[in-house]
Order: sequence, then structure tokens, then C-alpha cells
Amino acid sequence: MDQAQYSTLMDGLAVLPDPRKPRGKRFSWPLLLTLLAAGLASGQQTAHAIAHWMTLPAAALRAALPNLTRLPSEATLRRTLRQLDVGLLEAALARLSDPQTIEETARGEVLTPCGTLLQAQTVDGKTLRGATACGAPTHLVSLVQHKSGVTIVQQAVAHKRSELAAVPALLKGRDLTTPSSLWTRS
Repeated sequence: MDQAQYSTLMDGLAVLPDPRKPRGKRFSWPLLLTLLAAGLASGQQTAHAIAHWMTLPAAALRAALPNLTRLPSEATLRRTLRQLDVGLLEAALARLSDPQTIEETARGEVLTPCGTLLQAQTVDGKTLRGATACGAPTHLVSLVQHKSGVTIVQQAVAHKRSELAAVPALLKGRDLTTPSSLWTRS
């Protein structure tokens, strides 16, 4: 495997413009975003929790991120979150999941003997962590396209056990064999 053809999260975040003024910068913008992403991926939900979490594996973070000489403070993380353009961040993260090789591009598609191109899709149910409706957990059933990873449609269900009953409603009246029939996210 040729390492040069793959990119890291930090490389993907490097394309985001830095909204800060040049004076007083101690940390690079991609480094701050990478630390925030790592904290979120480890289950931390606030800037305070991420700042505390960074102190626990500090030696491992410094080894993995060579340009990290000292850890940013909680205030720095809060300022970073306030200045972050979420739309640009989502676009940069979407580009990271774009197919990078020919094999990945072909994955998720089947060509039938008649010449019809079918795209693989899957139905998946999840309980949203931290989201509740009147104290009860929120459950969603989603129809996801394999090739792009895009959620085509999703529907809330009352209980985790009622996910299978929601599938016919997701598929009802839809011709899922042609790309033009795909509908937008809800």
C-alpha cells in the first residue's frame, strides 16, 4: 500500500481557513481541530471535558502529533469552537470519505446482466446518544447508500423494538434502482 495516496484527518482539516488574527497564535488551526476531533471521538462532549481528557494521554498525543509541544488550554478550545465554520468543516470531512482508489469507487454498485446499474443500500437503526424526547431516548431508522455513505431518509420510531415496522414506510412508493428517484435527507 502506497502511503502517499492516503490522507489523514489532520491533512483534511488543513484546507480549512484559519479565522484567527495572525497575532498571538500558539497552535496551528489543523492541530486544534484534530485535538478537538480526537476528544469528541473519545466520548468527550464539552471543551472542559476535552481539555481534561488531553492531559491523560498527553505523552501519546505528543508522540502522534510531533508539532504539539504543549497542550492548549480550555479557553483556547472554546475560542476555536466559537470561530469554527461548521459548513466548511462538514465539507472537508465529506471530502475525506470520498473514494480514493479505483476499487473503492466501484464498491457498492452492481451491474445486472440487463445493463442496469444498481446501488447497494442498507437499513440501520440507532439510538441517539444524548438526545431525548420528554425523557425517553430517541431512536432513528435510516436508509443509507453504500457508495456515498449518504443517509437518504430517516424516520424516528417510538421504541428500539419497532425498527423493523418502520422499514416498509422508508421504502414505500420509492423506486430505489435509479439515482434520479433518490430523495433528500429528512
